[in-house]
Amino acid sequence: MLNKENLQDIYPLSPMQQGMLFHALHQPKSRAYFEQMRYEIDGVLDVEILKQSWQLIHNRHDVLRTVFVHNKSAKLLQMVLKYREVDFVFADLSTLDSNQQAEHIANFQAHDRAKDFDLTKDRLSRVSLFKMQPNRYEMIWSVHHIILDAWCFGVIYGELMNCYQSLLNKQPVHLPPAPPFSRYIQWLERQDKTTARDFWQNYLKGYDVAVSLYAQPLQADDYSYGKQKICLSTLDSANLKDAVRNAKVTLNTAIQAAWALILSAHNNRNDIVFGMTVSGRPAEVVNVEKTVGLFINTVPLRIVINHSQDLIEFWQTVQQQALIREAHHYYSLSEIQSLSELKQNLINHVLVFENIPQADDSAAQANNFVIKQTDMFEHPHYPFMLSVSPNAEIELTLTYNQAVFSDVKIKRVAEQFCHLLEQMARKPNCLVVANLSILPASQHNQILNVFSAISPIESRPLLLDLFAQQVCKQKKIALTDDKHQLSYDELNRRANRFAHYLINTFALKAEDKVAVLLSRNVDLVVALLGILKAGAGYLPLDTMYPKARVDYILEHSRATLIIADDLTATYVIPTITIENAVKQCAIELNPDIFISPDQLAYLIYTSGSTGQPKGVMVEHGNLAAFCTNLHVRFDFNEHDKLLALTTASFDISVLELLGSLTLGMEVVIASNSQCQTPGAVIDLIKAHKIKLLQATPSRLQWLIATKEISELSSLRIILVGGEALSENLATQLKVLTTTQIINVYGPTETTIWSTCKRLDNSPLTIGTALMGEGVYILSSERKLQPVGIIGEIVIAGEGVSRGYWQDSERTEKVFTANPFKPNQRMYATGDLGRWLENGEIECLGRNDDQVKIRGFRIELGEIESQTLKHSAISQAAVVNSGKGENAILSVFVVLVDPAIYTNETISIELRQHLAQWLPDFMIPNFFVIIENLPLNSNGKVDRKALISMLGELSAPQTLYRAPRSEIEKQVVTLWQQVLRQDSIGIDDNFFNLGGNSINAIQLVTQLSKLYGKEILLNDFWIHPSISALTDALASDRKQSVMIPLNTRPNAQIVFCFPPISGFGAVFRSLAGHLPYAFYSFDIVADVDFVTYAIAAIKQIQPHGTYVLLGYSAGGNYAYNVATALKNQGEEVRALILIDSIRMTPDSILNAQEKEDVIAWAIQESQLPATLDKSFIEKTMRAYLDFILYHPNQSDLTTDIFCVNAQEQEGLALLNDVFNKNWNDSTRGNVATYQAKGNHFEVLAEPHIAHNAKIIQSVLEKL
Repeated sequence: MLNKENLQDIYPLSPMQQGMLFHALHQPKSRAYFEQMRYEIDGVLDVEILKQSWQLIHNRHDVLRTVFVHNKSAKLLQMVLKYREVDFVFADLSTLDSNQQAEHIANFQAHDRAKDFDLTKDRLSRVSLFKMQPNRYEMIWSVHHIILDAWCFGVIYGELMNCYQSLLNKQPVHLPPAPPFSRYIQWLERQDKTTARDFWQNYLKGYDVAVSLYAQPLQADDYSYGKQKICLSTLDSANLKDAVRNAKVTLNTAIQAAWALILSAHNNRNDIVFGMTVSGRPAEVVNVEKTVGLFINTVPLRIVINHSQDLIEFWQTVQQQALIREAHHYYSLSEIQSLSELKQNLINHVLVFENIPQADDSAAQANNFVIKQTDMFEHPHYPFMLSVSPNAEIELTLTYNQAVFSDVKIKRVAEQFCHLLEQMARKPNCLVVANLSILPASQHNQILNVFSAISPIESRPLLLDLFAQQVCKQKKIALTDDKHQLSYDELNRRANRFAHYLINTFALKAEDKVAVLLSRNVDLVVALLGILKAGAGYLPLDTMYPKARVDYILEHSRATLIIADDLTATYVIPTITIENAVKQCAIELNPDIFISPDQLAYLIYTSGSTGQPKGVMVEHGNLAAFCTNLHVRFDFNEHDKLLALTTASFDISVLELLGSLTLGMEVVIASNSQCQTPGAVIDLIKAHKIKLLQATPSRLQWLIATKEISELSSLRIILVGGEALSENLATQLKVLTTTQIINVYGPTETTIWSTCKRLDNSPLTIGTALMGEGVYILSSERKLQPVGIIGEIVIAGEGVSRGYWQDSERTEKVFTANPFKPNQRMYATGDLGRWLENGEIECLGRNDDQVKIRGFRIELGEIESQTLKHSAISQAAVVNSGKGENAILSVFVVLVDPAIYTNETISIELRQHLAQWLPDFMIPNFFVIIENLPLNSNGKVDRKALISMLGELSAPQTLYRAPRSEIEKQVVTLWQQVLRQDSIGIDDNFFNLGGNSINAIQLVTQLSKLYGKEILLNDFWIHPSISALTDALASDRKQSVMIPLNTRPNAQIVFCFPPISGFGAVFRSLAGHLPYAFYSFDIVADVDFVTYAIAAIKQIQPHGTYVLLGYSAGGNYAYNVATALKNQGEEVRALILIDSIRMTPDSILNAQEKEDVIAWAIQESQLPATLDKSFIEKTMRAYLDFILYHPNQSDLTTDIFCVNAQEQEGLALLNDVFNKNWNDSTRGNVATYQAKGNHFEVLAEPHIAHNAKIIQSVLEKL
């Protein structure tokens, strides 16, 4: 019993015990630290003597009689009781058959685990014995880890056998006094905590990225126990032990080093920290090896991997670091974590090396039975734990949460770890760390020979040859623009005339480059084909490029000439037009020019990190390989029509403008203006019966946001790529059930697309490689990454281009020999990805400073370089604080003379400066003056620190002003969604907050929907703040505007009338719970209430049958509107009144009573303090006067459904003439329902779900 007389000792907890107690209190339903051992006992056993032996053990060791106290003092304490009876139960199962026995034991174990332990009162050790046969027993010992560790099992086992033998022989038990656990607690109190604190703080300095298996988050709400075991062979185990002995290191050291290599491969990092359980038994504590208690501690182990080290040297380095750390092993893990940058995220799993003394079995044999452990259940706190037992066969036990890791994933890890140890065991003296592989043969073969296998292309005719075949075959239109059409024959003849002109006039030859700067029309394709037919390569330029960028590309590319729309612009090279060229040459035969597969087809410039764009050289052979996939992988055919939307300077335009012609398709080319207008794009799809569309996710989202997604349902195939496809957009696209949605991926350097995946219900991926191409996922050491492990996506095969024009250094860096396939090259994309179990690839973003905006790959270094060209800037750093395709670029600048500029003036100057060179999508959103650029420990610009600063620096400069109305609230929400920012006020400037032309278009589209009228982009440009825009639209203030509270197409519409507070948003939660279309509005003070509401309703639903719903005063309002609608000849099917008080001619309030009602309503409604109180009060007075002067009595025939609050505080200020009796207010039926909550809670949590069901039941009856 827990009383003073039975109290023997009381003392504090060890750091490890504190952590376990905290976990038990914080998560009382968790079974963490519960341990259950199962033993088989064969032989003659005296059950009563065994029970007495267990009692003696509990009498000897304080921890077995300990309970824990947390609420009786400021400190956490453990109390040792003088006596406590052992929890021992016995059951005879010998009459059951073996299956029944197994079922009984399994059920018992499960029940025992579920029972768990209450650390404040339970006996924390319990023993259960089951008789299975006359001389065979099973014993289950359950214990909480807080009182002992694995070392203690051997001590207790030995003493238990000693006690049993003595009692069996009726002899005194001769055991030395048990050393108390309190000695260790006293030792802890004497340690120098300051020195330990300083050590750990320095030990973890600079460590800021947590590592985990598969580099995945390890949080899960539930714990589902999983365990797997794997053993090294006896030979490999012996060899590994010999190797570490010869290297003068411990086996534990080799295990730690191997595990660090596993984590390094899984996380692509060489600086590794994981949890390590240490024995924690200091030699200074007397008889510590015989003391029963919890001595272990978990501490972080940091290993920095040098891949150039010999294995032996690596082991020795790890051991030297361990020796330094050992003196501080006792320090609290929670304190250590608090010293690190990662805090509680520092450690997410532990490694346990079970270096414990083995129990002596001779005593058990002398007792005429044999006892052996057959199973152990251990519920660790962490989602993963690796335990290593140094037996003759080194045993690896992996305990894990199946809610976090699948069995397959853990099995793969076990095989990898075993394989790594096998390599160390077999050739320890011949290995360099870099040569160790974590991939066992089976995993290696699966990845290299299945996942990364290249499907060969038997025949790959060149693009021009395929086009020539279609010219002979097709007698139909090839190209259409907004003014012209060309048949295949006409296109070929016009392209030939242009090609001959180029050959005859400029003597073009292979590898020459011709720049193309043309508007989007049929002659753009004429130019591309003509250049290729002349044997040269084309260089596409965007008509939106700044002149400086065009001039640089022309100079750098050494282009021979440029083809333009007209001759007005001047360039450093000759300029011609298509029209003039074909007029001067009448030769329409195909040029007799030999084109080889390794000849340049086009040179496309993309953003470059050096500050200048870089040119990618793509050959005819690359194009030929890609074209094979148009039919084989994409299912294109000659009957399809394709809409070309992509600028020629983006390489995916090659598919639209040229690749499509190799299959005999018709291509409709959207003009520059049509490409910029969603409605025009949809009109083109409809008018031309387009079947194929290729677009970036941003463009598709733009189309969907403006038009209904059903407008795309006529398409047979949509290729979506160029940037990451979000789950949200993928879900939207799946609505197009008759359209094939193909997610495509590929950098310019590997020719347009390299992988593809048809969208289905499986996880969103970039799929598998196209024919002729192969994909590897490689580590930073260029090793194959296992399934599920993130690495760099590296592409090999026939799509790999020649490299970068005039940049051999960069080419050699990313275009390298393929180590897995002789005589082949591969390209390192800089994109991160991982293999999934089915061999598909999940793409996970960039591993460098590149970002993608609108499908264009952007090097931040180019923006920095151009920024530094401004004379006022001495240093610059650009960061991206956005995610995925939602890039938010910010440039931090250090000024030469800080006194000259403000943040505003330098922003204006730099925008103008960069606009001369960079396209608009590369102009940063923010410009921030900073005194010095922060540096990390490596001396590099600390970009993480800059991004974190944006939270402070990007805050609006204007004084925050809250929305003044419900519509302004909704506009604020739209801004927050588009700009991905919080705390936006109505006076904040859209563009100062980082808005740009693209998301301005998106926002104007949404605003037009919200206001129910077209809002022009020019309106938004002139009025770029919420307040300015709403004031500009003030002329529409008196027009009724219904607010859609949800989107439920074709559902019954319910019009909601707000309570006295006047805001329709009060119904938003209710609308979310019900499958009906809900609309509401805000109360406007200076209008005719009934006329205003009816006009608003008829904007949405011109004629009945209507359903009206009112809450509180809204019920009175709805009643009067229903009466007016009836008088107009409309039918109101139902009137739903939520806790509404009926107004009669006797319902009168004096001036003071009105003010009291308003004050009470404001207080109870808990309106935001930022709202204009005077405006709210004015609206409430007008609303209250309206309902008081419009009694609810008429010849209404509508059915009324009253949903009344359970509690009656709503009537507290009103006299007896106010009530909720609506029985004689209609000639229709009146039904009353009981809601949960009081007047102000009926539409709020936690009652909304229940009350919504009541309203749903009403609506279902209609």
